[in-house]
Amino acid sequence: MGSDALTIIPRSDLTRCFSNCVLTFSHLTDDKKREDLQIKVKRMGGKLKDGLTKKVTHLITLDWTTAKSLYVRKHKLSKVLMEPKWIDAVYNQSGSEILPATHPSFQRFRLPLFQGFTICFSMVPLEKRSLIKQKVERNGGKYAGDFNPSVVTHLVVMAPEGKKYDLSLKYASIKKVSFHWFLDSIQQGVPLMEEDYPPKNYELSESLQNQSKRKSGDMFPNMGDFVSKKAKLNIFNNKQNKKTDTRISLQKQDADVSLAEQKADEFESILKDLGNRQVERPNQALLKPRPNQSQNEKKPQGMLSLTMTKSSQSSEISVSLPVLWEGSSA
Repeated sequence: MGSDALTIIPRSDLTRCFSNCVLTFSHLTDDKKREDLQIKVKRMGGKLKDGLTKKVTHLITLDWTTAKSLYVRKHKLSKVLMEPKWIDAVYNQSGSEILPATHPSFQRFRLPLFQGFTICFSMVPLEKRSLIKQKVERNGGKYAGDFNPSVVTHLVVMAPEGKKYDLSLKYASIKKVSFHWFLDSIQQGVPLMEEDYPPKNYELSESLQNQSKRKSGDMFPNMGDFVSKKAKLNIFNNKQNKKTDTRISLQKQDADVSLAEQKADEFESILKDLGNRQVERPNQALLKPRPNQSQNEKKPQGMLSLTMTKSSQSSEISVSLPVLWEGSSA
């Protein structure tokens, strides 16, 4: 048997349509309409909550600008945002069979991606604006060719410069985002948080790497075509500056390595001038036994006797030290 979303419910059992759903409403100003929808949900077995609790499965709202919608976006909650007409569509089903509210046929009532947004673009080539406009409107948003501060909610920029961008800085209510916000939101199917996409130069290589992750229907035919000549020039200059910084960094690393090698050579010369100059022959013993030591004299294995003489005394002090290297005495 399939999942609940695919189960066919008999006509006589209409009350089960919302049996697995917990709904909350956001920003429905028409009190009469909201009350009517709530009654229908209860008749079809659904539950209602005033707040956005953990048990809530669906949020009924008109756009993405409401407080509850913003909370879902910010905290990436697994809530499904639906338009109010979803409830009417489930309630008004006709035919011999009744489908549950979560059936795929009702997915067309999900809240569109850019619902409630009026989006303006800066530094986009003229020949590509029609495709941009189509993408915005297909996903429920409004496209603004001209920058009107009283209407525009989002300004999408190819680079943080230009007349539109400079003017938008005077209006804190307008969201200024990079072009990646637009592309990634389409890919994710949800408007991502604007503060995560501050205005910056459009990185062509980064978008090309992400193309394989996007659905084919959501990909633009040629990402480079969306960047104006001025934006491309800015990107090129930034790349050149990065290359210059990289060359300077590499030159500094080479100088550090050369200095380290020079210090190592000096250190090796110092070592060769010390002691018995045995640095290059580590297998030869550096410590010698006493000349008058008897061959039959027993001493602990692995130990070597040395003679130490104090300047103020003639007596000898015999000590034993571990053998540092194996080898014959000189």
